[in-house]
Amino acid sequence: SRVYSQPVCLLPILAPRRLAAMLDSPDAQTPHFCQSCGAERATLRCSRCKNVWYCHRDCQRVAWSEHKITCTAPAERESADALYEKGMHLEEDAGDYAGAEKAYRSAVSVDPNHADAHCALAGLLMAVRADYPGAIAAYQRALDINPMLAVVYPNLCGLLAMSEDWEGAEHAARCLIRLAPEDPEGPACLAKVLEEKEQALQGVHR
Repeated sequence: SRVYSQPVCLLPILAPRRLAAMLDSPDAQTPHFCQSCGAERATLRCSRCKNVWYCHRDCQRVAWSEHKITCTAPAERESADALYEKGMHLEEDAGDYAGAEKAYRSAVSVDPNHADAHCALAGLLMAVRADYPGAIAAYQRALDINPMLAVVYPNLCGLLAMSEDWEGAEHAARCLIRLAPEDPEGPACLAKVLEEKEQALQGVHR
């Protein structure tokens, strides 16, 4: 007998009319995999974001703790995108930093998972407001949503070093090196953090 590494989920029982509609839909032409257990031919779609599929309600419940971080309704994404674009225009073209900050904050209020808006807000808080704790929080939120945002790590590394969070700064630099191994900025960030950390420690022991 075959031994399964994960429990086998039973497919939901569907009413004939609903099943026929699903088989006729474009989505039925492409097999979907369960976001939780990886089973093929998942038929239960997230009703909010419409982006992920599950083979059973149990799998959806198991995966929710992770999926909720990025689950956003299409209408919310479109509205947040418009606010983000407005903020970029106000900041870069009009120099209206107060208006840009308001637009970015509105974007992340509408869609808390809008990584680009969190990133833009962090940059504005850092460069214009000198609100370094706020910038760190916004950058970290952007990375919670999308850890692959390599553009975030250099600024976050510098901000954490300024606050003497050496462990966090070194981690950010090493993440950048892993994401972009051929980019010289990663090693440069790491070298600077280690140098400043050593100088700080020497100052403490004098």
